[in-house]
Amino acid sequence: MRLEPRAREAVHRVAHALPDENWTYYEINPAVVEIARDKRYFSYVGECAKAPFNLVLGDARLRLREATDATYGLIVMDAFSSDAIPVHLMTQQALDLYLSKLAPNGLLVFHISNRNLDLKPVVADLAKSRNLTGVYLEDPVLDPLKAKDPSAWVVMTRKEADAGALFQTPIASQLTADGKHLWTDDFSNILSVFRWR
Repeated sequence: MRLEPRAREAVHRVAHALPDENWTYYEINPAVVEIARDKRYFSYVGECAKAPFNLVLGDARLRLREATDATYGLIVMDAFSSDAIPVHLMTQQALDLYLSKLAPNGLLVFHISNRNLDLKPVVADLAKSRNLTGVYLEDPVLDPLKAKDPSAWVVMTRKEADAGALFQTPIASQLTADGKHLWTDDFSNILSVFRWR
């Protein structure tokens, strides 16, 4: 059985939880949840999770509305690594929802690795539209023996000081916007960020 990358990533993150934390996972695909809990494939959920965690099944943008405002210290959007991306998670209206649920000094993180699309300008313009600081983190290393692919991430904060030591890491750079790629619920342009080869 081939395990979906999202299942591997989600269950692996549970192992990083600390005892005083409370994690909530939003997952749209019930099969990912089933695989993550299957001890034949993974032991993270049952054996490694040191912190309590909740699982909310359904579209994250719709279900996140039910969460209490200003309570999350970290929100990670990790739905963009495949060839098809959920555009509705990368709009200005979606960003406003995330910010309403984020604690005042919280971090908002987007995983933007993609073979066919350069999503960096989109998240850069999102950050600029709400006066957020953005840190771009790119790890270009490919290591097939360790099942490691290159990855790209963007961390947004309300204040530059909240980004802390992220700017000091060797793979970090300041996120800069050009104002040409702001997506909303009424407008998005995939062709404008396509990696033409």
